[in-house]
Amino acid sequence: MTAITTIMLTSCGNDSYTCTCMDGEQEIATYKIETGKKESASFECKQKSLALSGNPQYKNVQCAVE
Repeated sequence: MTAITTIMLTSCGNDSYTCTCMDGEQEIATYKIETGKKESASFECKQKSLALSGNPQYKNVQCAVE
């Protein structure tokens, strides 16, 4: 029973990360990502960068977790 409680508590412990997308000095978008690991937030943030880069207007956009 204790193991189940521990697993439930750790899975609910999500942190909030900010993903900021910049085109040079101009901020294009900011996203709030809630996840348990910074690596997961970073991956999700890179996906935002790929999605934006499909638009020729945002081809140089870089997104990063702060």
